[in-house]
Amino acid sequence: MRRHIPANGKDVSTVMIGQMRGKIGGWIITGVIGFIALVFAFEGVFGPKSTRGLHEGAVAGTVNGEPISISDYNKALERKLEFLKGMMGGKISDEQMKMFRVRESVFQELAQQKLMAQAALSSGRSPSDEAVRQEIVGMSYFQKDGKFDPNQYRATLQANNFSTATFEKMIREQLAVEDWTKSIGNQVRVSEAEAKEAYLESKNVRSFKIVSIPASAPAAKAEKDGKKDSTPGLTPKEAAEKVATMLKADKKSDEAVNAFLKPFGVTVRENPDVTEAAGFIPGAADHPELTKDLFGENGLAVGKAKVYESPTRISVVLVTSIKKPDLAKYESEKKDTELELKSRKERALMNDVVKKLSEKAKIDLNPAVVSSGGDAEG
Repeated sequence: MRRHIPANGKDVSTVMIGQMRGKIGGWIITGVIGFIALVFAFEGVFGPKSTRGLHEGAVAGTVNGEPISISDYNKALERKLEFLKGMMGGKISDEQMKMFRVRESVFQELAQQKLMAQAALSSGRSPSDEAVRQEIVGMSYFQKDGKFDPNQYRATLQANNFSTATFEKMIREQLAVEDWTKSIGNQVRVSEAEAKEAYLESKNVRSFKIVSIPASAPAAKAEKDGKKDSTPGLTPKEAAEKVATMLKADKKSDEAVNAFLKPFGVTVRENPDVTEAAGFIPGAADHPELTKDLFGENGLAVGKAKVYESPTRISVVLVTSIKKPDLAKYESEKKDTELELKSRKERALMNDVVKKLSEKAKIDLNPAVVSSGGDAEG
């Protein structure tokens, strides 16, 4: 498969994404990236075999009656495949594609992008022809000697199988979505109280060790100095209680604990610099009370282990260090805190808006194209 690169040697999609990031910020990129990045990605993967005889006008699906073309779907799928291959050693099997539901996820992303474009345009945000023209002439890969070159523009689009009308429609949608997403982001406000609370959470840091034994694990004889202990087999809870007496804040103690736990197939896991604001706390899914014990006013002290029990896991947690916020530094870090919090709130609001759009939309996919059981090449 041949990737199209413009005359200046740069990947058009990479350049455009970089320009967009500079203009509208990373949190918006995930929503509008499809209008640009997927256009200059790859030649389509659907040959006669993979389209299984679908006629030229067939579509991958529709969103509120508006089609998602097979061409757009092909480009998006190839981009996703290249990304996954980069993560998986250069290869992805048909079985993995089915397992990860790659085709369906690509269609969902395109449907979301289509919904955003529809919402933006229906809100009255339809950029003028002049705005579209200015956007295009300012793109460096359509320029020659620092000036827009109509011949290079047409040649680059032709090499990527796009007409000028199709590309300009896409740019119009991109500009509309940028304006629409900005208007949503402008609704977000961060109060002084919210900023201070976010600062306190982000600087309230815990490092801790955790040992987690499956509650269903069979009783096992622990090991000591590489030899089986002569005592009767320990249940997971009994083993955890023993670990609680062995676990220490220093690294060296882990060796003895890991040797003791060998029959259970688990080891000590270290979790440095965890904050409640991060949203993920190792062990909290099995033991919800752990969050309060780590970050609450009367939480776990350094060096004191605690055993937690749930239907799925028996765990031992030991805090190795506590870092508390310094309010004297708040003013100097206030601006960064406000920006980070505003970004989080914008993201949450945008996700909610898109979710509501999806719930109201009529979205139909073409199973002959999108189904995980399809024959498209991986």
